[in-house]
Amino acid sequence: MRLIASICLITAGLILSPVSLTQAAPPAETEKGSSLAPLIPAEPEVDLKSLEKQAEAGDAAAQFQLAIRLLDIYNEPKKVNDKQVEVFLESLMWLRRSADQGYPQAMIEMGDLFEIGAKELAESFGVGGKEIGEFYKIDGQELDLTESKAEARKWYKRAADKGEIEAMLRWATLCATGEGGPQDLAAAQKMIQMAQDKAVSQKDPYALTRLAEIFENGKIVPQDLALSARLWGQAAELGDAWAKARYERILKDSPGRLQGQGQK
Repeated sequence: MRLIASICLITAGLILSPVSLTQAAPPAETEKGSSLAPLIPAEPEVDLKSLEKQAEAGDAAAQFQLAIRLLDIYNEPKKVNDKQVEVFLESLMWLRRSADQGYPQAMIEMGDLFEIGAKELAESFGVGGKEIGEFYKIDGQELDLTESKAEARKWYKRAADKGEIEAMLRWATLCATGEGGPQDLAAAQKMIQMAQDKAVSQKDPYALTRLAEIFENGKIVPQDLALSARLWGQAAELGDAWAKARYERILKDSPGRLQGQGQK
């Protein structure tokens, strides 16, 4: 996916760092950026007209995929020229329609949209940003596109309630920092535990690496280096190259972490 999350900054860098979603995994010696690519199911390429027809018929998945395809086009100025802004806003329209139907990935992206603000998002693409206003019409209603952590938190929670691990982690971050609503460390930590249980049961290597980072930095939950090391190891066993590099480094430099030695 090459949508909003490719440039979204999660609060204080607790979970995510900016990275292109089409970018290859970084080498072991660099900090790992996060990608929402694992959230997007592999689907055969559908021609744009067929996708538009499905989206118009109310298919939430098609609406989401159409939003992505339009953002791809928007990100290639030579293809759209003076229609950049129209294409950008149309992509947001389909994204919102998909999210309103409860499509989990679309709801996460809506959270990203409000976390950064659409004007800033457009400017980050380098084209048309200055022409994007704070409001636009969608289905006859005006939508405020300014940054809103409260709106982001709402959309993340809706997706988290559907069992989306990524949304659980993002909501927990905002809840732990108190952005967009009351600070509630207990609720944040409970959500992290639910995400951990789900990631382990589903054998989700991407989610396991995210959780390993969270327990390693100790900003949302109490730092647990032993648990973090085990999570890195589980993700490595599932084939995550970044996790493998991190786990091998732990075994080499800090083997006592697995037994909790040197725990802060």
